[in-house]
Amino acid sequence: KKDGTPSARSQTASSDEYEAISGFVNKKVKEFGRNILNGDISVNPYGDTQMQSCTYCDYKHICGFDERISGYKKRKLDITSDEAMMRIMNGN
Repeated sequence: KKDGTPSARSQTASSDEYEAISGFVNKKVKEFGRNILNGDISVNPYGDTQMQSCTYCDYKHICGFDERISGYKKRKLDITSDEAMMRIMNGN
C-alpha cells in the first residue's frame, strides 16, 4: 500500500516466519556443503509438469543428467501448504 504496509493480497512472511525460513535455508546449505565435502556430488534434480530444476541450472550442459540413461530419474517435489512447510522448517 502507499503507506508501505502489505495489502491483504500480499504474500509476505512475518518476522518469525522469515527467521524460520532463513534458519532452514542455512541448515540446508550447511548440509549440502557437508555432503559435497564427503564426496556426494550425485546428479539429483527435481521436476514436475510445471517446473524443472535443470531449466535454471548453470551446470546442465556438463552434469550428464539424461533420463534416457538407466538409473537417471528426476525427483518429484511434494507440494504442501504454507502452514505445513512452516511446521517442517520449525522442526515440528
